[in-house]
Amino acid sequence: MNKKTLLTVSLITALAIILIILIAVAIFKNQPEDTLPSGQNEETSDISDFTEKAMERGWVINKLGYSYLYYDRALQQFNGTVYTGQRYADVLNSFAGEIDCAKIFSITVPTQAEYLDIPVAVMAEDNFYCNSQKEAVFASSLAMDKVKNIDIYDVLYAHKDEYIYFRTDYNWTALGAYYAYTEFCKAANLQPVPLENYETVELENYLGWFYTATKSQMLLDNADTIVYYRIEKEHPCYITSYEDGYMTHTLKYIGTEISAEDGYSVFIGDEKPVYKFETRSKGGTLAIIGDTSAHAFIPFLLPHFKEITLYNPNMLKSTDDIILNADTVLFLSYATNANSSVFCENIERLYKK
Repeated sequence: MNKKTLLTVSLITALAIILIILIAVAIFKNQPEDTLPSGQNEETSDISDFTEKAMERGWVINKLGYSYLYYDRALQQFNGTVYTGQRYADVLNSFAGEIDCAKIFSITVPTQAEYLDIPVAVMAEDNFYCNSQKEAVFASSLAMDKVKNIDIYDVLYAHKDEYIYFRTDYNWTALGAYYAYTEFCKAANLQPVPLENYETVELENYLGWFYTATKSQMLLDNADTIVYYRIEKEHPCYITSYEDGYMTHTLKYIGTEISAEDGYSVFIGDEKPVYKFETRSKGGTLAIIGDTSAHAFIPFLLPHFKEITLYNPNMLKSTDDIILNADTVLFLSYATNANSSVFCENIERLYKK
């Protein structure tokens, strides 16, 4: 091929490339607007709004920390290990050694992330790595020599497709708490009351802590329903709460006003350092050292104990109100708290006063 022919071929090739580029640009410019998310055009699209509406999963950074959105719900990442599980057991063993009580139990509540089948590839892409809560809790149970561990992992797993966790909140529902209550009854030689014995009330449009933190449109579109069991109709109780040296008295009785606006507090009230429940039961006394998982759990215990006291280690500023003279003691917390050094230190304060 001579130089003249080579030059001609090169020019034709260059013209062909330019023509292809021009055709591609023309096609792109003539695309309909509805190919853009939410029907927005390029001129009016707001970047932050675009990100929220387009995202089906991913991390949201907010003033309360980090929250992971996964389609219709939000989750907490679990970073506990076998070591942190054993540390929690050591704290409970030490606590048990300081009190005079023959019946001391522990329930560690797995969080929702443990039971969702999130593909490994998705977790890797989103950097959402959760350690096994089952392994951490199992390590904790093996290390408990002065406390009887009550394993609720399997019973929750058997019902994982039911509404046992909220989508917009980190707490479990009353139904999830009920399944754990049946396991507690087995360990404590109590007869559980069937759910059908209680009237139920459904409170729509509940938006929990995750929504408060993120203001996510995705969570707003998937608001929760609180199913409330009217246990107080059959087993009324007198409630005393303690906070900052003040006592608040509440009589729960038939006709108690409840609504979704009250949120998770419909079960026993807002989070407080100490709650005391006095019932008409002829049972013994129970002290619970735990977090908000106890709020949905305690109402089911009203038929079985004449007095129940809840101590929240994360809320207590002073240990002066701690009087552990109950017949039975129960440590109850989410796995995230049980494997937290701060929560363990707060429990230690209660018996090292």
